[in-house]
Amino acid sequence: MASATNGWTERPTPRQSGRQWWLLDRLALALAGLQALALFAFIRVGGWFQDDFQNLEIAQHSQLTRSYLTLTVFGHPQPGNRLINWILIRVAPMNYQVVAALLAIAVAFAAWMVYRILRLLFPASPLHLVLMSMTGATALWLPTEMWWAGGSGVTACVLGGVLSTHATVRCYLARGVAARIGWGLLAGCWLLAGLACYERTLFGGVFAAAFLPMAVCRRIRVRDVALVLRRAWIAYLALAVVGAGYLTYYLSGSFVQQVPGYTRTEVAHYLWIAWSRALVPGLFGGPIGFTAVGPLSAAGTPLWWLVLTELAMLAVAVLGLRRLGRRSLRGWVLFLPIFVVAQYSIATARLVTHGVRIGTEYRYISDMAPLAVMALAVVLLRPVPGREGPIPPASTIPVGTVPASTIPAGTVPAARRQYALAGTAVLVIWAVFLTSAVPASRRWHTEPGRAYVANLREGIAAADRKGPWSLYTRFVPEEVSLAAYGQYSTTPVVAALVSDGPVRTDDPRYPMYTVDDTGHLLPAVFQTTRRATFACSTRAKQQLIAQLPKRLPVDSWTLSLRYSVAEPVTLRFAMSDGTRFIEATGSFRGFPVSGRGQLTMLLRPSAITSLRLDAAVAGICLSDVRIGRPIPTS
Repeated sequence: MASATNGWTERPTPRQSGRQWWLLDRLALALAGLQALALFAFIRVGGWFQDDFQNLEIAQHSQLTRSYLTLTVFGHPQPGNRLINWILIRVAPMNYQVVAALLAIAVAFAAWMVYRILRLLFPASPLHLVLMSMTGATALWLPTEMWWAGGSGVTACVLGGVLSTHATVRCYLARGVAARIGWGLLAGCWLLAGLACYERTLFGGVFAAAFLPMAVCRRIRVRDVALVLRRAWIAYLALAVVGAGYLTYYLSGSFVQQVPGYTRTEVAHYLWIAWSRALVPGLFGGPIGFTAVGPLSAAGTPLWWLVLTELAMLAVAVLGLRRLGRRSLRGWVLFLPIFVVAQYSIATARLVTHGVRIGTEYRYISDMAPLAVMALAVVLLRPVPGREGPIPPASTIPVGTVPASTIPAGTVPAARRQYALAGTAVLVIWAVFLTSAVPASRRWHTEPGRAYVANLREGIAAADRKGPWSLYTRFVPEEVSLAAYGQYSTTPVVAALVSDGPVRTDDPRYPMYTVDDTGHLLPAVFQTTRRATFACSTRAKQQLIAQLPKRLPVDSWTLSLRYSVAEPVTLRFAMSDGTRFIEATGSFRGFPVSGRGQLTMLLRPSAITSLRLDAAVAGICLSDVRIGRPIPTS
C-alpha cells in the first residue's frame, strides 16, 4: 500500500496522475514567469560597477581572437564570458536593461529545469512547486545578478550544472541508443559551456554524476550503481572527459592562487557562516536583512531568522526520515561534501584577505542553491515506480504514472491537503523573497554609481549636439570603479563605453569638459597649482628632473605641458613623493609626439615633490609645465 504520511501521497492513479501533471506543469510555468518578472523588476535598477568597465572596454577594443578569449578575469579562465561581453558591447552597448532581462530569464529557466528534473524522476506532487520556488523565488540571486561581472559567470555556472544534470537523467531514461548518445553528449556539452564561464561549474558536473544513482537506486550497492552507470555510460563518459580535461588544464595553468595563512578554526567558522547565514536562509526566500558592501549586498541574516530557518531545515530532515527512512540520508550525503569542498575552494583564495564575512557574499555561494534543492528532492521524494532502481530496457511506463494496483485509499482528500500545504509554503517563500529583495534592490537604486553612468550618458549626448569637444581624463568616483583598476577607472574609458564610440581626450584645441562626482559633463578650465621647469635633453637616454617649489599632497593631479621635439619620440614620465620615483600614469603609458604641441595627462594618485622625464633622444624641450586640476566653469 502506498504511503500517505503527513498528508503527502506518492502514488495517485494514472488518471489522477495525468490531471496532476497537467495542473503542475501549468503552475510551474506560471511560477517561472513570475520569478523572471520579479527578478527583472529588482535587478533592472542595478548598474555597471568596477569590473564591468574593464571587461567591456577590453571587449570593445579587441578582435575575437584566441588571445582575447583566453585572457583571464582576475585569474579566472572565462572565455565564455569574454565572448558574451564581446557580443554584448556590439549588440546592446552598456544597456543594463538587456543584461538584467537575460539574467532574470536565465535564473527562472534554471528553476524551471529543476522542476523538469523532478518531473522526470519523482511522482506528481505539489512539493515540486515548493522546491522550484526555493530555486528561483529567493533574494539570494539579487546581490549576484545585480552586478553583471559576477552575475554572468555564476548564472552560466548554474545553467551548466542544472542542464548537465537534466541531460544525464534523460540519457538514463532514454529508450533508444541514438537518444541515449544524444543526451549523453549533451551532458558533456552543457558542462563544458558552464566551465567556459566559471570554474565552479565543475561541482555541478560532480553533482550531475552523483545525483542519478542517489535518486534512483533502491540500494546504494555496487551492482545497482554499476547498472545505472552502464545505462547512462555515455553521459558519464562525457562528464568525465570534460571534467578531467578541464581539471588538467586548470591545474597546469597559473590561475586563481591559494592565499595561505588561515586556520582550521577559521575555515570551520567560515563554512558555518556560509551555511547558516547565507545558503539556508536563501533557500527559504532570503536572509530578510542585507549588509552593504558598496552598492552590493551581503547576507545580514538576523538571529531569529537564522534560528527559524535552521529549525525549518531540521524539520525537512525529520520529514524525510519519516517518509523514506534511511534512504532520505542520501540527499545529505550527496550535497554536503560538494558544498564543503566548493566553499573550501573559496576559503583558500579569499579567507585571509576578506575574513569569514566572505561567507555572507552570495556571489560565492548562490551556485550551490539549485544543487541543494535537487538534493532536498532526494531527501523527501521516492522515484516513481518504473524509475526506481536500474530500469529495464523494455520498460514502457510513462513518466509520472504507476500501475493501478498501487491506488491508495483517500487519494483525493490527501491531494487537497498536499496542495494546501504546498501553496502555503510557496506563499511564505515568496513573502520572504519580496521582504528581502526590496532593501537590496533599493540600495542599488540609490547608489551614486548608477546615477553617474546615466548622467554621463545624457551629458555626452548634449555635448555632441554642440560640436567637437574634448574630455579631461580624471578618475571616476570610488563607488563607480576603484582607482586601483587604473585606466579602466578613468572618465574617457567610461565615457567611450556609455557613448558607444571613442571620446576625444585631453586635447585643448577643442572646448574642454570634465565630469563631476555625480557624472554630469561640465565645461572646464585647467587650474594650475604648481609649476615646474625642465631643461632640454642633450643626449639619448637622459633623465631630466624638475623639482617642485612645494610638495603637493596626495591626490589625482593632472599634468599639462608644451613640448618641442627634434624627431618623433615617445615621452615617458615618472614622479616622486619624496622617497622614490614611480611611473607617473599608473599604466606605464607612453605619449608618442612629433614637432610641437601641448600634452595633458592624468597622474596616478600620489603626493608629488618632483617630476622626471625619461628622454629617449636628444632635443626634447618641455615648457609651460603645470600641475593642477580641471575646474568646472558652470
